Order: sequence, then structure tokens, then C-alpha cells
Amino acid sequence: MALLTYDATVSLSDGSELPVADLLGDGVDPTRDNQLPDGALVVAVNLPAPMSGEKAAYFRSISRFEAEWPLVEAVVRARRTLDGAVSDAALGLGGVATVPLRMAAAEQLLNGRPLDDDVIGEVAEVCTEGADPLPETGYKVDLIRATVTETLQRLRVTD
Repeated sequence: MALLTYDATVSLSDGSELPVADLLGDGVDPTRDNQLPDGALVVAVNLPAPMSGEKAAYFRSISRFEAEWPLVEAVVRARRTLDGAVSDAALGLGGVATVPLRMAAAEQLLNGRPLDDDVIGEVAEVCTEGADPLPETGYKVDLIRATVTETLQRLRVTD
């Protein structure tokens, strides 16, 4: 999920490079957890250099204190302008679909705005739009809101 949010790429054994987003695919085929070409191996993970002034935050919601897979996790990276507005935001969610998700609508909502409680609430709500949980996972919609809220609050205090 973090690699997706950071626009990482992977180098493959055939010499080609693939964005992590393409490696993960859109999750439509539940029988595949990646979109590697047949016979290809990942030989390196490539991260771009951090943006000047970049801050990041991560939070995961779990059901137990130790050794637990996250029920929902969020990562955000962004810069803040001198007046406190967010720029270059990237936000990813995990544990809510068959693949990690980039939240493009939330990123657009964040950019150019201050990271105040109202904006955080709007972004957390946008992250739940289009959610279509199974009956036994409906509780995750509320967890998405709470997890995104906590992650953005952590980003705010890194300034």
C-alpha cells in the first residue's frame, strides 16, 4: 500500500519496469494477487526521491494489540505550503478491497486546502464513497472513516 502511494516501480527479471499500480492491477480478478507477466520475477523495488518538505503518516486499525493483520490501514504523504494548505497529497487504503487502493478523490479534496478538522472529516467521508461491503464486513465503512481521520491527524501534527 505504501509503495502504491509513493508511486514506486518494480524492476522485472526481463529488464522492464512496472509501476506498482500496474503490478497490483484493479483487483477485478480475485484469483490473482498480482499482474506479473508469466515467468517474470520482481528483482528490485524502486522508490522515487522524497519531495522536498514531504511529511507522511500511517495508521492501521486492528482487532488485537500484537501480531494482527490490519482490518483497515491508511497512509498519506503530502507537503504543506507556508499558509498551511496541503499540496501533492497521496492517500492509500489497505484491507478494504482485494488490492490496496489509491484514493484519488480524497487526494483532490485535500490539495489546496488546510488540514483542519472540517477538511479531515470531508476526506474521511469521501474515502467511503462507493463502498459496497459484504454483510460480514460492513463494519469496515466506519473503520475507514476513523482510520483516515487518525492518519490525517497524525500528518497534521508532524508539522
